[in-house]
Amino acid sequence: MAGHVAALQQLFWNATDGMIITDADTVVLDVNPAYEELTGISRKEWIGRKPSIVKSGKTPPEVYRDMWARLTTTGKWLGEVTNRRPGGSEWVSFLSITRVQDEAGRTWGYVGIARDVTAQKQQQAELARRLEEIAGLQEALVFALAEEAEFRDPDISAHLSRVRRYTELLVDVLRERGHPELQDARVGAAIARTSVLHDIGKVGIPEGILFKPARLTPEEMQVMRLHPVIGWQILSATSERVRDRLGEDEPFFRIARQVVRYHHERWDGTGYPDGLAGEAIPLGARIVALADVYDALLSRRVYKDAWSPDDAQRYILSQAGAQFDPMVVDAFRAVEGEFRRVALSPGAARRVMTA
Repeated sequence: MAGHVAALQQLFWNATDGMIITDADTVVLDVNPAYEELTGISRKEWIGRKPSIVKSGKTPPEVYRDMWARLTTTGKWLGEVTNRRPGGSEWVSFLSITRVQDEAGRTWGYVGIARDVTAQKQQQAELARRLEEIAGLQEALVFALAEEAEFRDPDISAHLSRVRRYTELLVDVLRERGHPELQDARVGAAIARTSVLHDIGKVGIPEGILFKPARLTPEEMQVMRLHPVIGWQILSATSERVRDRLGEDEPFFRIARQVVRYHHERWDGTGYPDGLAGEAIPLGARIVALADVYDALLSRRVYKDAWSPDDAQRYILSQAGAQFDPMVVDAFRAVEGEFRRVALSPGAARRVMTA
């Protein structure tokens, strides 16, 4: 037993992590040299005081409530708190606390082990800031690229923004319903961001076909149906350059390629360009397909009037299991009112029938 006690003493005094021991009332009984260094408070000053003297006021009260709830029920707590040294500098403590009981089960005191993770937290914050900045630049570039295709078609006013909003609504419903692909929030965000690229391939379609003031002939329709492949080729070339730089296929471009190539595929396998069916069609493309068709139905074209929201709703619901994924149609049913509000918002009224 004496050997065990000696070993524990050596561990306490030589540990690189800070260690603090208190009684049942959290009055400090001892701290090791590492904890003195962490806190900037000497062992002599610590003994007889309480750990709360290093509180910074930056840790949310619910963290401490959770701490004591867990210590009371399980006898253990692990988490992060922000502390302050006497000179005013703050540090983030990764803290583990264990309740110590005697043989009768009475609480004798608590042992805490602390590590300064301030540098790591700052690095994480900087990384998050950089990623947010990159995402913002990425989004600006995506819109600029997508608007190049839209700019050539003056009849489509704010089509990209509406399709993106419809896509966001569908993604939110499917995520809330537990769709496994959308539990990573980054996937849903990428689908929404890349939705604006769905028709980028139209930059490669001759203007005589793209802007023909009448229905296309079967031959012209074949040319028009090349736009998903053209868009896919454009994005594939871009993603190859990204892969060469990063050594991997950036998920944003992977999802973008899927949306662009497959948004005209149909659930029943009769779509184009590849005739995919069911879940062989990537989820992002299945979602954007519905969003794109809904907006197209409510939009006036040279060869058709705008449909009313009621007619568009009936059509979308009728195409569950045919043109559209039934699961996505069911999500549409849940947010159809929001779709209608987006469609009838200021700036959209000129091209939507309300009757």
